[in-house]
Amino acid sequence: MADSNPALPSSDQALTTEERNDPKLIGLEIKISPDEKKEDLQEIGAKFAELNESQSELLSRLQKLRDDMKNWSITLDKQVATYKDELKTMKESLNSELDQLRSGFKELRTTLQKQQEDVSDSLRNLGMEDPSEHSKRTGTHDANEAQSSPAENSK
Repeated sequence: MADSNPALPSSDQALTTEERNDPKLIGLEIKISPDEKKEDLQEIGAKFAELNESQSELLSRLQKLRDDMKNWSITLDKQVATYKDELKTMKESLNSELDQLRSGFKELRTTLQKQQEDVSDSLRNLGMEDPSEHSKRTGTHDANEAQSSPAENSK
């Protein structure tokens, strides 16, 4: 007995994938031959193989990216350590040079003060007075001396 609806295939006709998913045909009991089942299983197997291959490729790419990131991180850590060591060395060198400069300036200051004292002592011994010593004692320079004419200073 054949189905009365001509749009529906008879139970002994092969169905395409679209026809099997057609809502009008769902629930219709259709006999599928073993060859069709084998073809369907082969299609499904091919899809599984394709998906497995794709998954393997993606996992391989992911692992490569992880390895690249790890190598990059290691390289970056080495560079940071190298730069820190270089900065530490530079800092130590600069601090050493700074200490030498401070020591040199301290020696210069001491030498200059000693020379000023020697000059002041020599002037006092000669009966003259050091103008800087005089201004220190009086608190100011003598304004009249600074404004006097060269003729008066030569007298």
